[in-house]
This record gives sequence, structure tokens and C-alpha cells, in this order.
Amino acid sequence: EVAARLEDLRSELNASGHERRNLTRRLEDEQLEHATTYDGLTKAEDELRRLRLLLLQTDKAADVFVRPDSEDTQVQTPESFVELVANLGDLSGIVFTGDESITVRLDVHDPLGVWASKAWMILLALSDYAVASTTGRCERDVHGYLINLPDGCRGYSANKHATSESEDVQKSNKFSDARRFPVPTEVDPAGAASMMAHFKIAQSGLVSPRLHYYDDVRRTGKVYVGYIGPHLPTKRTN
Repeated sequence: EVAARLEDLRSELNASGHERRNLTRRLEDEQLEHATTYDGLTKAEDELRRLRLLLLQTDKAADVFVRPDSEDTQVQTPESFVELVANLGDLSGIVFTGDESITVRLDVHDPLGVWASKAWMILLALSDYAVASTTGRCERDVHGYLINLPDGCRGYSANKHATSESEDVQKSNKFSDARRFPVPTEVDPAGAASMMAHFKIAQSGLVSPRLHYYDDVRRTGKVYVGYIGPHLPTKRTN
């Protein structure tokens, strides 16, 4: 009985150590994420001040410093993934085919709604991309769109976008199969498509949420989002 109890205690200790290491890794990742965000915000504010100064030196300032129209002011950023999922149907050109239960469980790791707001910004960018593509204002793919935003379109950091996965993932049936998600049969007769292209919502240990999508704007005019959830399996996470 004593030996069995000691073994139980060892198992609990190992589990606690693993959890502590995972939490430490998440903390380090999120500190780096915040530092990167702060740096980007500082640069954006500097650029905004520079542009405002240039505008004030012209006679066009009054045309630029206007209140946004009523339609824009009514756009509400979701405060949780539950709200995000509920509002997905309002986005033009976006079809969510993923598992909603996986997405809403991200709220456990995102009590302040920071990840949800980032995911929503990504979806807004994809929505504008789909609309711009179908109306002839964009002839590039998603990455090209992010780097060369058409006038009036919303974007997202191209550094947070990946057009594909690593070679290890692509060569592994186990990992590549985990990145196949449902699409309408008009998109693929098999009812599923490989979605290697993805956005990095945040870096936070093994959770590190991702958004995977399939770009079909050239045929159906839609972007199919098949997954919003924790980082999918790789050699590292496995």
C-alpha cells in the first residue's frame, strides 16, 4: 500500500511539473506576444502622427477628419468566441464549416476576449478579401491581399498568415489529415478539403489558437473557414 501510494504521489508530481512547465511556456509566449503588439502599436501611432501633420499642412484635412458612417459604428467586436460564432453569419463571403464546440471552448483560455477580437479581425479581413475579389478589386491571393490592401479594405498582419504548413506536416498523413475540414460538395465532391493555409491568432504554449481556411473566391466567391481552435498536431505539439 505504501509503495502504491508513493507511485501515485510520483505521478501527481510529474503531472504538476508538466502543467507548471506548460503554464510557464504560455506566460513566456504571451509576454512576447504583448511586446510585439506594443511595438507595432507604437510604430502605428508614430505613423498616424506623421500623416496627421502632413494633412494639416494641406487643405484636405477637413475631408479626412470626419466621423465614420453609421454602418461602421454599428460593427461590434465580439467579446468572446461564443459571440464570434453567433455573428459569423453576418460576414459576407465567409462560410464557417468547422466545429463550433471546439471554437467556443477557447473562451476557457481567453477570459478577456483578446483572442476572440483578433480572430474577428482576421475574419473581417477575409470577408473584405472575398468581396474585393468577386467585385474585381483584388486579383491576388490572401497573402498578396494582406500585403497590398485595396482602398477601403480591412487587413491583418501578413506576418501572422501562413500560406501552407511545414514540410513535416505535409508529409505526415496523420498531421495533414487533421487539417482536412468540411466544405460543400460543389467545392470538393469529397465534402472536405485540405486547409493548410492559416492565421496565427496568438502564441500561447500548446494552445496557440489558429484559424484554418480554404480560399475558393475564384469559383464560388467564398472563403471557407474550417477551423478556429487550439493549434493542430505537429511533431512539436505531439
